[in-house]
Amino acid sequence: MTPAVPPPPRDRYVDWLRALSLIVVVVWHWAFTILQWKPGGPEPTSPLGFTSGLWILTWLLQVLPLFFYVGGHVHLLSWNRAHARGVGIGAFVWRRIRALAVPALALSGVWVAVGAVVTWSFQVDWMWRVVLLVLSPLWFLGVYLVLIALLPVALWLHRRYDVLTLIWFGGAALVIDVLRFRYGVEWVGWLNMIVVWGLAHQAGFFYERIVALPRRYDAGLL
Repeated sequence: MTPAVPPPPRDRYVDWLRALSLIVVVVWHWAFTILQWKPGGPEPTSPLGFTSGLWILTWLLQVLPLFFYVGGHVHLLSWNRAHARGVGIGAFVWRRIRALAVPALALSGVWVAVGAVVTWSFQVDWMWRVVLLVLSPLWFLGVYLVLIALLPVALWLHRRYDVLTLIWFGGAALVIDVLRFRYGVEWVGWLNMIVVWGLAHQAGFFYERIVALPRRYDAGLL
């Protein structure tokens, strides 16, 4: 009987990066959201617009790219292990989607139900605005699910073109911004929801190579 192969030890630095990203996102939304009560109900705003110099925090605490970067690294590791066990890419992708989508849909369903009950019972027209405020921070999960669904394409690009894929993603993001801001093609900006976050996710495939680089490369990478 072949002995079971023990799983490799967890990379605590990766766990720390993922935890840091989620904690900063939660704290940021909690501490830097101001609700203004208007005739149509609560509307969110931020102190960034009228507090001098506070905008710099949006650069120092820009953690969502880090979250997608770590996600790319974890997906590649998980796929390599699953593939070694004989799991197909379709089953692997579906399992990852289900693990993320089920709790997200459950949370959304509960809040939609609460909104419907409160609106119907008390005729509170602005309750749906509250539901939207609660669920809107989950937008990145939608993008994350799309990237998981596109994982077979991302893995093929990584195997076939390696680091060139990152250059193409970066170039595509620039072209999209030129079309949007220079030529006023507003709708094309939505493509960067996949291209930009896809770039960060794809970069995670290179995590182990980046860690192996000499320290002098760190500043340039940052």
